[in-house]
Amino acid sequence: MIHLCLFIFWIIITRLHKIKCFNVSDTFRKKCVSKGKVFMKSSNNPSSIRSKTMLSEALIQLMNEKPYTQISIVELVKKADLTRKTFYRNFNSKDEILNFYLDIIFQEYMRNLEQLKDFVPAKIIALYFTTCFKYKNFLYLLLRQNLHMLLHNKYLDFLSIINTQFQHIEETPALAYHIAFSAGGFFQILCVWLQNGCVESPDEMVIICSGFLK
Repeated sequence: MIHLCLFIFWIIITRLHKIKCFNVSDTFRKKCVSKGKVFMKSSNNPSSIRSKTMLSEALIQLMNEKPYTQISIVELVKKADLTRKTFYRNFNSKDEILNFYLDIIFQEYMRNLEQLKDFVPAKIIALYFTTCFKYKNFLYLLLRQNLHMLLHNKYLDFLSIINTQFQHIEETPALAYHIAFSAGGFFQILCVWLQNGCVESPDEMVIICSGFLK
């Protein structure tokens, strides 16, 4: 399981310049839409990015105060001090806001991967848990609000994007199962770690997960 994930991460680091989490090419977007994947509205406009950030922060604040299902768009835009028009100009739903924030986390992880000098399993795993630890409050909030499937689906989307981008990886039914197996493995490890309060440090998690490679 982890061997496959590390192999996929190796693909990321060697072809990183081809992957754009926020600026998906039109061709790639059409391919994914045809497979049932839906992308949020994308924009590099500074004003749009600022509005998305404000909406993300407002939603996270509200999620810490009440159940996710009880948060209305009216309440959200009021908290962010924005208008409904601004909301729908940038997002189609509350879920898209959370996916936007998850994309930020995954993109940060990928940028940090690119900066690694020694691409070895221990450092890749350490970076994974260090990144998750940085955003542990948000990630745990997703679990507490029963939104863990958003995170799980982001893992699947992340690995699926890599497979779609790199055509030399043969797309077979077996590969789909491998992707699901790999995403599920790291996702479940993360869930247990978060639910335990991240009592183990990222370095300790490296030791635990490195044992799976033996």
